[in-house]
Amino acid sequence: MAELKVKLKTLTPIWTGGVDTTMDRIHETGILGSLRWWYEAIVRGLGGEACDITGEGKCQYNLKDARPPEEQLCSACYVFGTTGWRRRFRLEVHPGEGEIDLTEGMFPSGRVHPDGRRQYRVGGWLLRGGYFGTLELRFTGEEGVLLCDILPTLLFIKQWGALGPKTSIGYGVIEITEIQIGNQTYERSQSDWRMQLSNLASQNCQGSRVGRWWWSQEVHTSSFYQGILPALTNMFFGKVRFEVADSDLWGAFRAIEWLQAGQIGKDEAYWTGEGQEPSGPFTIPNPLPVSRIKRWVRHHGTFSLAPIVRTLLRYDPSIGVCTDANGESNWCKFVFGTVRGNEPICGYCGAKVRKDRNDLNRWWCNNGRISLAGHDVFSGKRIQSKVRVSWAYRTVNNEWEFRLWGWLPENPQSDKHQQQRKEFLDALEQRVDASSQLLQPIQLKDSCWVVKKKGEKLGDFLIALLGKCQE
Repeated sequence: MAELKVKLKTLTPIWTGGVDTTMDRIHETGILGSLRWWYEAIVRGLGGEACDITGEGKCQYNLKDARPPEEQLCSACYVFGTTGWRRRFRLEVHPGEGEIDLTEGMFPSGRVHPDGRRQYRVGGWLLRGGYFGTLELRFTGEEGVLLCDILPTLLFIKQWGALGPKTSIGYGVIEITEIQIGNQTYERSQSDWRMQLSNLASQNCQGSRVGRWWWSQEVHTSSFYQGILPALTNMFFGKVRFEVADSDLWGAFRAIEWLQAGQIGKDEAYWTGEGQEPSGPFTIPNPLPVSRIKRWVRHHGTFSLAPIVRTLLRYDPSIGVCTDANGESNWCKFVFGTVRGNEPICGYCGAKVRKDRNDLNRWWCNNGRISLAGHDVFSGKRIQSKVRVSWAYRTVNNEWEFRLWGWLPENPQSDKHQQQRKEFLDALEQRVDASSQLLQPIQLKDSCWVVKKKGEKLGDFLIALLGKCQE
């Protein structure tokens, strides 16, 4: 048994929720679920197996089966546990210097919807504070699992993603400040801390697919995952940096002005209904306090930018990356998500599918002109957003940054699906980089993107993830 301690500080708040949707403490289950999600995506991208734990094909361990656990279970279930098999490690979360902010309120999008119970409903996001500060994650378990599976996953999250729930609207960006393995401590302030860690771990991780990739930059796979679940090879990552000369500049965003007024003017709101538009102005129910937003900026170095960016990318007619002449397309709902259940849709493009006339056990996607297996189709489920946008957070020299990342399933058997995916990712990068409107009144400084291009060697992309966009 070994012990791994990882000290973190939040760059954007961590939110793990509770039984009554309020956050009374940092719940280990929220951290574990996020770690597993990322580990599964990494394993699939590296050519390994990670089942869909929520689906019918999830792993189960049978003690009476003569095969060892490694042969009965996928890599993710072996490490994180499943029916009949215990997780290979324990996790304890110890908060440090910080606070749980229980503030909650509506952050408006500017869209106003019809509502059967009243005249209208102001659209937006219910934002909650969450945990700001430092914390320590303590892992105990098999040394190989901690060094070769858990630690690389955490370091990858630190570099590209976010930890915990609500990552689609900006929560969970972290910085790792210290790592302790046994009695040896590695501090981020040490210039050679990465090299020291790599020298230690690479000696112990030759039998680990994830460990070899992260510590030794070895990729032993010639094929990539083909399916609708998240995998490194169907993911995209971007970091956008900008300067803020005046902390009060955040107040110039229209959404902040609406919050300050408690309402959206009739001429500024976008009415989504087909009937007569209400007279306006439109009152924001339970508006997020502007004083609290200012406190987050000044005391914690973070600003709730994610809802603003998501609204622009999804709905703005000059910036939006997936709307069409008729408004929001099925593809847009598929990419950015919808809370409404849907009839069976293609897991690669969101188009409605029907039974394949040539094989009633399969489905036909007319948009992609392709026959699909059942596990490539969504039915009756809430469609989660495949685009994550972080809050803005302070870095160095009065510079700020925010992240965009997510996944779009890659279907090499359909030219239409491939083209649709490519066009969206190209547009996403171009609109963020080129549009000065996106972050008005803030001016972009630079950005860095890592996206697997068509025809790019798999190993080149996976190695690029290790070193590109570093601080």
